[in-house]
Amino acid sequence: MPTKPDEKVLTVTLTYDREAGKVLPSPKHVKLVVKQDLAAAFARAAAVNRSDSTPLSFTSVLIGLMTGSDTVSVWLKAELEKHKATAQKIASNGSRSFDESSLLSISGESVPTPLLTTMSARQAVEEAQAIAAAVGSGGVLDVRHIAAAYPILPDWHDKDFESLGIDRLAWARAFGAFMAKAYPAEKAYWGRYAGPRVAGPAHFLQCRRLHRTGSGRHRSQRRSARTIDRVDPDRHSTLDWGIRPLGIGQIVLHAPPPKADLGPGGPRAETHRGLGRQATDENRDCR
Repeated sequence: MPTKPDEKVLTVTLTYDREAGKVLPSPKHVKLVVKQDLAAAFARAAAVNRSDSTPLSFTSVLIGLMTGSDTVSVWLKAELEKHKATAQKIASNGSRSFDESSLLSISGESVPTPLLTTMSARQAVEEAQAIAAAVGSGGVLDVRHIAAAYPILPDWHDKDFESLGIDRLAWARAFGAFMAKAYPAEKAYWGRYAGPRVAGPAHFLQCRRLHRTGSGRHRSQRRSARTIDRVDPDRHSTLDWGIRPLGIGQIVLHAPPPKADLGPGGPRAETHRGLGRQATDENRDCR
């Protein structure tokens, strides 16, 4: 599925009217160079939100991605339906309804522009831009870049994904494998996409569930949590004991039991190092 030299691209203008949760005095207009399939996805999203003043939102964009005929959209629909998350269920969860058959005839050329964009959709677009840059897509966004953003954005619609029954960790792993096979030249990137270097918050979703349902020992460990600002991703595989996500660049490491001997300097000096040696069986996948 790599880009063909003659593959058509379009320019789509998005409008951002908020910054850091505040209404901007003058909206920002951002021009995106996108492949035709993504332009069509945006057009379908606008159709889903036809009764809303903001065409691009978390819900409408996801439905726009799922209802296309391109290879990535077909894969995405099948993957999410494994979680029982159909396009209609996602629409209902977002208090929307649409006729899926009416979206089939929508093409990229019909995309309305500019498109007012919610903060959630903007976050997905900006994450997609970062992914496109990382894989060397030459500044051209495609369906796969937006689709790749959804499973890995931290602290982003967690309740929606939970209510839809979507396991974002499983989704990220499956999508990374799919992309690595489809784009062999990008295999190095997609091989670590669902790991701590790229998708740390998504990778730790199962750890969050573990801590919600864990034993009393885990609950007591939570009460003694300490926060650090950064973790070296190259050493992150050693930090596999008592980890839960807070967002990019912020991971909580739970202090060890009081009698643990972590060597010179004591537990406080060693909170950043060596905790993987005390990994329990139930936490071993949280790395």
